[in-house]
Amino acid sequence: MSYFFAVSPLSALSALEVHNLYKLRVDVFVHEQRCPYAEIDDIDALDSTAHMQAFDSNKVLRGTARVYAVDTATFARECGLESVPTDSAQVAEIGRVCVDLESRNTGLGKELMEQALRLAEETYPGLPIVITAQAHLGDFYSQFGFTRIGEDFDWDGIMHTPMLRAAA
Repeated sequence: MSYFFAVSPLSALSALEVHNLYKLRVDVFVHEQRCPYAEIDDIDALDSTAHMQAFDSNKVLRGTARVYAVDTATFARECGLESVPTDSAQVAEIGRVCVDLESRNTGLGKELMEQALRLAEETYPGLPIVITAQAHLGDFYSQFGFTRIGEDFDWDGIMHTPMLRAAA
């Protein structure tokens, strides 16, 4: 199956597009993964946050991710790290990466990450890229050049691994 991608801040999306984006994330993170915590946060609404959406040929939203810059110290604190192994004061973060159940194992997850990495590198040239990967997906993210930079930690009942990819 082929997919096409769209990128925009939340403020540029229609009400229906916002609904679909949040519905996908809630379906995956809250319902499917049984993580009953607030899925919507203030990072979503920042004009500097780019929401990437992956659509199938019928224009159905199948995957999403968001890309934004964060202070290195803030990322470290959120992950329980003393520091992040970089000299950069900021890092680009890719987060809320999800693919609907029907589209898993089709290659969409890999394509979505490749597109998100390209977006992060173009939007934040010279910055390292970080993710807080669900621990069981560490090997998936390693194929994109991410390395573990700390111990796994519990984030809303799911173990996560802080990971970093050096600046391109």
